[in-house]
Amino acid sequence: MKQITAEDVKKLREESGEGLMACHKILLERATQEEKGEMLAKVRELSFTDRRTERLVKEILTYLVRKA
Repeated sequence: MKQITAEDVKKLREESGEGLMACHKILLERATQEEKGEMLAKVRELSFTDRRTERLVKEILTYLVRKA
């Protein structure tokens, strides 16, 4: 996961006018969504010779990533 720095929080705080904790939470949520997007892209890249197995594995992994 992307490391959130004090500079990131400060910059968002100046842009939005939100408090420190609110900005930190926003940045954490953004980083989480970005990471989930990356994981879902990797799931889509998976390939199996057996199409049924591929479909089931992708379905299970997609579910797990979305629930994380």
